[in-house]
Amino acid sequence: MRQPKPTLHVTCSSETDSAISVLVGDEKVVFTVSGASITLNGEAEASAVAVLAMKINASIVLDRPASTTYLHGLQHIGSIFHQWFGFPPVSIASKSSTLLTIEKTSGTRVGSFFSGGADSLYTLLMHLDEITDLILVIGMDIPMADTKQAEVTEHAARKVAEQFGKNLVVVRTNLRASIERASIDWGTQAHGSVMATVGHLLSNEFCKIYIASSHTYQGLFAWGSHPVLDHHWGSDRLAFVHDGCDATRVQKIKRISENATALSALRVCWMSSGGVYNCGVCSKCVRTMISLIAVGALTRATSFPSTLAPKTVASLKLHKANDTLFAIENIAALEDSGAAPEIAAALRYALNRSRLRAGITALIALFPKLEKHLKSLHALTKPPLRPPEEVGAAFDVVPSSHL
Repeated sequence: MRQPKPTLHVTCSSETDSAISVLVGDEKVVFTVSGASITLNGEAEASAVAVLAMKINASIVLDRPASTTYLHGLQHIGSIFHQWFGFPPVSIASKSSTLLTIEKTSGTRVGSFFSGGADSLYTLLMHLDEITDLILVIGMDIPMADTKQAEVTEHAARKVAEQFGKNLVVVRTNLRASIERASIDWGTQAHGSVMATVGHLLSNEFCKIYIASSHTYQGLFAWGSHPVLDHHWGSDRLAFVHDGCDATRVQKIKRISENATALSALRVCWMSSGGVYNCGVCSKCVRTMISLIAVGALTRATSFPSTLAPKTVASLKLHKANDTLFAIENIAALEDSGAAPEIAAALRYALNRSRLRAGITALIALFPKLEKHLKSLHALTKPPLRPPEEVGAAFDVVPSSHL
């Protein structure tokens, strides 16, 4: 007998113009904001649970109506996720009997999600005259529990905003923790939906929000924020714009290095905590430092160590498509510039070692009996550095003061 389709009920438990709590089933998801007001709507509710609903093939029941434009876009997102991950299409119902038709002139502000990373700094510099607000979300790459790290990051973001004449909007949420407890992959599946959720909460004041790209058009693959996805999260009154696919990460670093304010604020680290801005040893820090070396800017980038040892580069773990793409870009940039041949050699070694390890892993998976023969070689190819994504468990800790 066919099992009934599960239902995800999304209901508001409390709401002010600076703090909202939403119940997703029995789990509480919270949002607080400074620098703008937030308003709960059906688009925000649906965005918060859409990926989970697709993964478990659940229907979503909202307590706020959503616009027809948004719902049509979400169907496109469901079709894309079906092709990428095999998720069933999303189904949404509203407790309201009518869908919204909203005037397109609701907000006037233009925002850009901002982390201090190369992508968001590049988007800011490329749209400096249009962007009015930077939107920093604590709880995406900084756990809410790490108040010291959040404080340091917010201070740096506020300094950037002030020096460029922009407003800073700071949103705090435990939504990532909720998503990861459901075993949804943050990078490939979920982070774009969190930005969409935050954007819709701000949609009374904003008409457009930029989302900085992670990859170039040449290096695209299934990813939670993507040029074929992001604009579909929009509604009648809010447009999302995926920006920056035309530039490689090295080209973005080059543009950032030409602006002292942007260069001093550059923050890429996912492993640092307790107020350390960039640890200087994780894979994201190292690959960014390599790019800075390639464009001749590492010694001017005060948020990073001024030197990088080839041994550190050689020990990088390049086990995902993301890591491989950035390594190839960095090798090409180092060769073009002629800078630090020893770093280029170390990065080629790390790339080749990672490819060898991946090949051995695949052989063992296909022919398990070979494991005892390949065990020693497999162990030799294991790098000592811990990748940043292994710190994701930190997002399960949410301070009680935010609940």
